Amino acid sequence: MAPELLSGQLQIVLADFEPPPIPIHVVYPEGRRAHARVRAFVDFTVDRLRSEKSLNG
Repeated sequence: MAPELLSGQLQIVLADFEPPPIPIHVVYPEGRRAHARVRAFVDFTVDRLRSEKSLNG
């Protein structure tokens, strides 16, 4: 529903009752212990979360 909120098709009617945002943490072992697959997933996830306008206020 984020695109509809951004376009104005939908409106938030009880904004005063919205819970505060929850921080998202991506935790993984660094250095030689981190598998390439884990690093690729972390990079993908961080990029997606940063680009999601509905999560960034």
